[in-house]
Amino acid sequence: MAVMNSKRIASLGGGVDYVMYGREYSETRASHLAGGTDRVAAMRMDTETVEEFVERGEGLAEVHGRKIQARSIVQSFSSKEFDPSKPEDVQQVNDLGYEFGKELFPGSDT
Repeated sequence: MAVMNSKRIASLGGGVDYVMYGREYSETRASHLAGGTDRVAAMRMDTETVEEFVERGEGLAEVHGRKIQARSIVQSFSSKEFDPSKPEDVQQVNDLGYEFGKELFPGSDT
């Protein structure tokens, strides 16, 4: 059974940075930054790059006078439903999340 969590993101750049590299000042973050890696298993978005995604989200919030720049929706599944060690399962879950975002917020960037 899937478990979902949704929260508002006031700083899209900070939220994306955390997702990609981990907590500020953590060993995990330092290791990823030093090694040129990140902790993202799969990613799908409407822009070509993460930087474009952040720039667009921040810009839209500013133009519309919003304090909240994005919404984070996390879907968690049992390893009996999807095996996190199988790249095809990871991609399938990622695709399901993308499609779910499009259903929830039609016309919005995902």
